[in-house]
Amino acid sequence: MARANSFMLSTFAVGWIVASLAGRLVLSVDWRIIFMLGGTSIIAAGLSLFLLPPDKARAPKAAGAVAPDRRIGLRDIFAPRHRKFVLLATLQNACQMGGFWAASSWIPTFLVRERGLALEQMATFILIMYIGIFFGYQIYGWLADRIGRRNAIALAFFMDCLTIPAYLLFHDATLLFCFGPVMGMSIGAVFGLSGAFYAELFPGEIRALAGGFCFNVGRLGAVVAPFTVGYIGQTYGLQAGIVTSPVIFGIGLLVPLFLPETLKRKAT
Repeated sequence: MARANSFMLSTFAVGWIVASLAGRLVLSVDWRIIFMLGGTSIIAAGLSLFLLPPDKARAPKAAGAVAPDRRIGLRDIFAPRHRKFVLLATLQNACQMGGFWAASSWIPTFLVRERGLALEQMATFILIMYIGIFFGYQIYGWLADRIGRRNAIALAFFMDCLTIPAYLLFHDATLLFCFGPVMGMSIGAVFGLSGAFYAELFPGEIRALAGGFCFNVGRLGAVVAPFTVGYIGQTYGLQAGIVTSPVIFGIGLLVPLFLPETLKRKAT
């Protein structure tokens, strides 16, 4: 399951690569074409509606399970037996969102202002980094099916704490270019692992709402962290601001210690 989820989420990186290439082709013509291309996502929505099979209704198996005809709400996912996992999984995703966007939002500016790259060079460096992100999804998905979801998530957070500071210390353009994909392999990995982890962490009757809550409320990290980097960067320099990212990932590294391993847990 982890490999399948990671592969699906890895198309996020593919989208960035395609968007960057498309931008290079059309920006010289009319920047509004980029937004028109973004609207093609409605085609994917239509294909999903017609090509994906509908969910099969399942009768509740466990005693006290929610009846299939009852509306599921926040009260269900915050029931005493689920509350701890919901809060911790939300914090985990907030750390991933915050760390990822704190780094990825400001690294292009860092490459131009702090390392003196031209805009065209910077775009190439970011493309290479996202190629590393794509392969990182596959590697960590493969690891999660072998060493466990919790261990793979912790490993990704740990590698983020090492690779981002190392990247910020490089001044040579060749080193930055070569090390970008290495850093990228872990920086997005937890996104790909969260789907399988949440699906196994929560019982079937609340799985969709609980997973959606953890992932989307965790997006608050993506709002707060880039702003924090910019604020720190104005006072102490952009390099110091981006160091916020591995600090956030370091907090995320602690969260899996309080969550169970779900690799061999029987789905409900």
